[in-house]
Amino acid sequence: MTIFDGARTTAAGAVARTRRDIMTALDRVAAAGAGAWDGRAAQQWAGRVRHLTAEATALLDRCLLVCEQASSGPAGPSTAPGAPPRAIG
Repeated sequence: MTIFDGARTTAAGAVARTRRDIMTALDRVAAAGAGAWDGRAAQQWAGRVRHLTAEATALLDRCLLVCEQASSGPAGPSTAPGAPPRAIG
């Protein structure tokens, strides 16, 4: 069995929405600016949040690329022959 094209499209849409949500959150952190943070430790945490957000965004970009490639290519066999289509999301 294979993942149906509709499921692939849904997964790609979910990844794209998650990426937009992360970028919106990062924009809010940036808009608040350093003045919203008290002390050096808080600024370091803000830097870590930005770094983790960048990593998550890169990972989601990669997932989106894989979903797009999967939806444009032929459907391949699942990892378990005879298994029902996998749920995504």
